[in-house]
Amino acid sequence: MRTLHAISSIDKIHRHALILLVLAVLAPACGGGGGGGSSGGGGAGVFTGDYHRMSFTGQSTTNIGRIGTSVFSGVDYIEAGISNNNGTIDSMVDSGTFAVSGADFTFAATGPFSFSGGVRPDRSMAISAPVSAGPPTFVVDLRKGACSDATLSGTYFIVGYGFELSGSTNYSYTGTLTSDGAGAWTFSATFNLNGTITPGVTNSGPYFIESDGSMTLLPATGGAITGGVLEGGDVFVMSATSSTGVPEVAVGIRKGGSFSNASMSGAYHGISFGSSPSVAASHFTLTKNANFSGTGVLTWTATQNLEGAIGAIPLQTEAYSIAADGTFTITGGLTFNGGVLAGGNVAIAAAVTAAGYMEIRVYVRS
Repeated sequence: MRTLHAISSIDKIHRHALILLVLAVLAPACGGGGGGGSSGGGGAGVFTGDYHRMSFTGQSTTNIGRIGTSVFSGVDYIEAGISNNNGTIDSMVDSGTFAVSGADFTFAATGPFSFSGGVRPDRSMAISAPVSAGPPTFVVDLRKGACSDATLSGTYFIVGYGFELSGSTNYSYTGTLTSDGAGAWTFSATFNLNGTITPGVTNSGPYFIESDGSMTLLPATGGAITGGVLEGGDVFVMSATSSTGVPEVAVGIRKGGSFSNASMSGAYHGISFGSSPSVAASHFTLTKNANFSGTGVLTWTATQNLEGAIGAIPLQTEAYSIAADGTFTITGGLTFNGGVLAGGNVAIAAAVTAAGYMEIRVYVRS
């Protein structure tokens, strides 16, 4: 099993040159630009500027991971990046319109495809998935800001989803990535590969982070991984875009703080991406309105995109628990493991039930 496998250093230079050229030609004026963290890019309450965008699309036997930059200005956005379509690497651009109303985030992409989700209260992060006919797609945006190698420091909860080319099977995983803040990282996770649960998958290597938060990890096994980290280092996204590597994406949140079930209470937006074991045409996304009771009960309704077919998921009830260190568990028909960010406004989890869905979830507080 190869994990977190992406482009060569030469490809990375070419990719950055392409993105910068496209954005220079297409981007509208966007005020203060990237900003960052909890107050950049115009400050809390404003959704504008340059964002790292990670997404994953799956439909039938197609699996596409992407990483790049989205620029939001007024009601318009543009995106430029690199994609990995079942191991075929290409550049991509897109544009459309978006809106932020309270905690709700929507955008319309070329297609036309309509996406819906939510924004983190400080507007530094957005999550979304399609609510119109089109391929199931999972999207996370993180505002760009001033960063260095020291920004990625500590232990992170991490979840990921990908497609194993050699076995033609999908997988998800949950675990931890630990960075020393000085250029070295280690990774350990439990994988759900086509419904088979495999704990103790590890990797390690060096990394570097550019001034805008763009990041590259160099695994001991596999090629380079590219992505972006939020100013302050609380959240990162990654994607594998190598012609010899698997399409794969990941989301990480920093571990730290003191927690209980009350750490998540009230309304949240959520997105899920998943598929069924041994069923090629089974990709789905869920765009959720969720409520955490603060006492261990999670309820949610959702719009589902199942291989392009849109449907409504009625009220669902699950149990959740949050350990003192932020470890996050959801139980219902399946069991999910992950973590909660300090302050409780972001949480991630992935399914670890044998023979169950390969699925990852991201929640942001409304």
